[in-house]
Order: sequence, then C-alpha cells, then structure tokens
Amino acid sequence: MKQYEITFIIDPVLPGDESKKAATAYEKLLKDENCTIVNVDDIGLQQLAYPIKKRHSGIYKCIEFQAENGAAIAKVELAMRRD
Repeated sequence: MKQYEITFIIDPVLPGDESKKAATAYEKLLKDENCTIVNVDDIGLQQLAYPIKKRHSGIYKCIEFQAENGAAIAKVELAMRRD
C-alpha cells in the first residue's frame, strides 16, 4: 500500500460545525474508496502567505491515508475542486 497525504485549507468564516463537516466529508470519501486513514491532523488557524478569496487566514487540516492505488486521488481532487 502507498501512503498519501492531503492538506487543505477551510474558510475561517464558516461556523465550527461547517468546518468539521468539510473535513469529515473528505474522510468519508476516502473510506468509501477503501482507503485506510492513518492520521488526521487539525493544524488549526494559520496566517496565509498571500490572500485567497480576500481571506488572510485559514483553518488547515491534514489527512494521511493509505491506498492500494491512486484511483481515490482523482475523486478527492474533483470533490475539492467543487468545494
């Protein structure tokens, strides 16, 4: 099995429930694709090096997982682009 890592930034303006739902949605998507979640790291609120959509900070999340092949990567990437 290969090990992968996804780090993403959540808008800090979202309520606490919405930011948790975003992270758990990606975890569920990975589990549905038969990936094994190794570690979920809530890095927290960090300043951005440059503004993204007029925001100067963001909530960082990191998910480490194992997968047999890279098929799940395309589905997670598509879900992230939609969000």
